[in-house]
Amino acid sequence: MELEIKRIKEVFYLKGNLNKSTLSYLKSHFSYTVDLGPNIIINIKEVKKIDTYGVKVLEELYEQISCMNQRLCITGLQFNQLRRTDNKRLTA
Repeated sequence: MELEIKRIKEVFYLKGNLNKSTLSYLKSHFSYTVDLGPNIIINIKEVKKIDTYGVKVLEELYEQISCMNQRLCITGLQFNQLRRTDNKRLTA
C-alpha cells in the first residue's frame, strides 16, 4: 500500500505504509507545503506499517521543524499498538 497524505486544518493524516519506498514522497510533501503554521500535527493512526526508514524520516522532519521554531506532534497510536514490519509487537 502506498502512502496517502491528507491535510485538514493543521493536522496531516497519513494512510498506508511509511517505509523506504514512500519516504521520498513524505519528505517532498512537507518540503513543498507552504504555511505549515506554528503547530504541526501528524496523525499516523491509519499507517499500516512503518520501518526504520520511516522512523528516520519522521526524526528528520522533527529536527527540520524544530529549526524553524515550530512544534511537531505525532498522534494516532499508543505504543502497544505499534508493530514492526515483521508483524511482531514492539516492546518497551
